[in-house]
Amino acid sequence: MVVADAVLASAAIGALSCFISTEQLLRTEAVATPHFGALVASLSVLYWVHAFIWNYPGQFAKLCRSVPLSLLGSTPVKVFAKVEILGKIQQLGSILAFWGTKNTASALASAAAGSAGSGLVLGLGFMALGQALNVATYAAIGDAGVYYGFKLGEVVPWCHGFPFNSGLRHPQYVGVALTTWGIALCLANEPSFVDTGLMHAATIVFPLFYVVMSWMEQVGDNDKKEA
Repeated sequence: MVVADAVLASAAIGALSCFISTEQLLRTEAVATPHFGALVASLSVLYWVHAFIWNYPGQFAKLCRSVPLSLLGSTPVKVFAKVEILGKIQQLGSILAFWGTKNTASALASAAAGSAGSGLVLGLGFMALGQALNVATYAAIGDAGVYYGFKLGEVVPWCHGFPFNSGLRHPQYVGVALTTWGIALCLANEPSFVDTGLMHAATIVFPLFYVVMSWMEQVGDNDKKEA
């Protein structure tokens, strides 16, 4: 149910507001720069790939039979799984290049030293819950379920266990949002994280990517086929 997703997300946002001030979110100077726009464009590439595969699975399967994609796996699902890994590496590289090595090292060292205070505890809790949902989703439906197997010619049994019995429609996507919000909480007191716009990327941009993804999948999912 989408309602459960929204309720959990709303509760998380409420908790965020206790540690991330409106002033921090209103500091939008860095967000309105070409540099930040380029970062968002780079981060979005992986989700454009998802959209292409979701909407054109036949074309993707055909591409998987030829080099270079055929080098990544023997089936479209295996190729997609490898593309996902490469996409995450590309996103991480984009963030590190945007933030800079010095800022990244300094902020991580400061966060590890506990500069975020109680926000660090809540942030780690968000990250733990988010990754628990992510791992549970993979355990429940495997690569074939996560990587659009039912659209790419694989049989994906309907799952009624955790985390899909929790009331969450998109537990993995909710998990990702919780993880990025957790990171924001852990780094909320780091000036370079806020001043460069990465706070906005973690609290707004990444979650919005997954809102759009969940909407896309909601519109064209396979509930009727499995009913």
